[in-house]
Amino acid sequence: MRRDLRLLLAPASSAGIPLIVGSCGTSGTDSGVHWVADIVNAICAEDGLDLTVAKIFSEQHADRLIAELERGRIHALPPSGPLDAATLRRCAHIVAMMGHEPIEQALHAGADVVLAGRATDTAVSAAFALMRGMPPAPTWHAAKIIECGGQCTTNPASGGVFARIDHRGFTIEPLDEATACTPTSVAAHMLYETVNPYTMREPGGTIEVAGARYTATDERTVRVEGSRFEPVGQYTVKLEGAAVTGYETVSFTGIRDPQILASIDVWAEFFDKTLTERVASVLDLHADSWSADLRLYGYNAILAELEGQPATPAEVDRDIHAGQHHVPLANIVVPSP
Repeated sequence: MRRDLRLLLAPASSAGIPLIVGSCGTSGTDSGVHWVADIVNAICAEDGLDLTVAKIFSEQHADRLIAELERGRIHALPPSGPLDAATLRRCAHIVAMMGHEPIEQALHAGADVVLAGRATDTAVSAAFALMRGMPPAPTWHAAKIIECGGQCTTNPASGGVFARIDHRGFTIEPLDEATACTPTSVAAHMLYETVNPYTMREPGGTIEVAGARYTATDERTVRVEGSRFEPVGQYTVKLEGAAVTGYETVSFTGIRDPQILASIDVWAEFFDKTLTERVASVLDLHADSWSADLRLYGYNAILAELEGQPATPAEVDRDIHAGQHHVPLANIVVPSP
């Protein structure tokens, strides 16, 4: 993180281009924002940079959310089941996935560096263009395409891309001169992290790209027109919660004992039985509160009982995943006031 920020801060400062970091610390918690801010401040002090830094926090408090839940203003996202107050209280952290609006406000206030809590990936790229008056349809579509840099090019590992947004559409090209954007590579990125390759929901509306046209303007650049943005009547934000529900241990062991290998199935069954008994007697944990997954690499570890020609292996690598059960939390949507 320090390396990447140092690479970005000085050029952004000299060029007068604002630097926006979203979902600081990867999760967007308040501690993540403070952590990244401490790194930015240290680099500025070391490198003699005079930059105005804005911090945007997205972490939510369970008590406030429970009150909103009781008012019917928070709803679980499908396919999650019903949401209750106990789930919210169990969360160690809950963050709200912001759109571009708080980032735009920070830029309007004169921030050179914006450090945001949890945000949509597209909001980070869309905020500046929307602030400058670009229409939402090409802006949001372009932001979606460029969110993963070179992934929309013929060489996904090549690095970043450069987008130019106007009132009719946008163009996109790679920064690496040896790489190209093609209509296929650009259009294909709508398959990435979306439920529907033709639509994507943002807090304020939905990106619609079924009618988009992707045209190569030269060997490296693609022009996109025809996308739409449909505003929603009720602005909503997605809440993400995390709770400690258990712990996991992974162990790796190599086995070459010929007696064990000659009856590896019997040994594996004995191992499971012994482990279950030891956990019950030593840790006092019921069998339904934890699980273990024993994988015997080198012995039918991929096909298991479907293996058509089982044989006694010369050696086996044993891989054990053991831990308390992890229960996924519900996705939550809360309307704005």
